[in-house]
Amino acid sequence: MDTFASLLSTRRAALGIETQAALRQLLAARHRAVSTNTVSAWHTGRSVPRAAMLSVLLDVLQVDATDRLRWQAAAFRGVL
Repeated sequence: MDTFASLLSTRRAALGIETQAALRQLLAARHRAVSTNTVSAWHTGRSVPRAAMLSVLLDVLQVDATDRLRWQAAAFRGVL
């Protein structure tokens, strides 16, 4: 079973987004400012994005419709 953190790290690497800071910049370009601590918490599994941010994040990471359910399930498991 995938965790949100593992999905995020794997997808970011696959897209060549080398750093958490680069991911923050991509989100900021979509008018969604997030702190360094927030992105770090997603990567370490300490937290997951809220629904609205998750949607933007999945767009930025180019996650297709088929995989969105897996990501959403992983995020939901992260808050239980």
